[in-house]
Amino acid sequence: MNAPDVHSHAIFISFNQDLSHLTVGRKNGFTIYSINAGDRGFEPEELYRDDSEEMYLVQTLCSTDLVALVSAANRSTLRIFLFRRKKEIFTQTFKQSIVAVQMNQRRLTVLLEDSISVLDVNGMSHLHTIQDCPSNKSGISAISSNSNHSYLAYPGSTLMGAVNIFDTVYLKSVSVIQAHNSPVAALVFNTTGNLIATASEKGTVIRVFSVVNGLKLHEFRRGVKR
Repeated sequence: MNAPDVHSHAIFISFNQDLSHLTVGRKNGFTIYSINAGDRGFEPEELYRDDSEEMYLVQTLCSTDLVALVSAANRSTLRIFLFRRKKEIFTQTFKQSIVAVQMNQRRLTVLLEDSISVLDVNGMSHLHTIQDCPSNKSGISAISSNSNHSYLAYPGSTLMGAVNIFDTVYLKSVSVIQAHNSPVAALVFNTTGNLIATASEKGTVIRVFSVVNGLKLHEFRRGVKR
């Protein structure tokens, strides 16, 4: 990997859902790498490079060539691009700036500061809008990579560490998990989508919950040996 891409000029670095692609955002564009586990360890291969403009967000879909793009100059517009064909297939402008995009092979979710739009990946039709979400300027969220458990997680409060779980296939709320006393800072599902790990702004503990019933299953506290 070219060192200046990762260190000197990188604005963001992100992985796709199955960890097969790595995206590096730069001041003048982005690069998508394929990740190979070779004899020498981490061996990325450049798949696509764009040097046109600064991006706020680039999200690839598993090992496909579908990419969600939000430029730094126009953060209210989502563009869907097929990088191997170099073809834009979808664009939509929202009422507010986009703070995050989460997707799996069935659903694409677009997070604004106070609402979330759910789209069908096949055809990009709009399915549902989650209204009146707590302010989420940082775009804290996660979606399960397992399409059979296509859950979306996002903060349920700006004051406490509540986590809302939403089923993006059946378009209904699943549970509200009271995860922490302070606001949530990080969320991630396991590969099957039945567990979720959470961390708060306090940063001292990671908790693991059952997605469906919200039961706490594990807790890992900083500085404590288990």
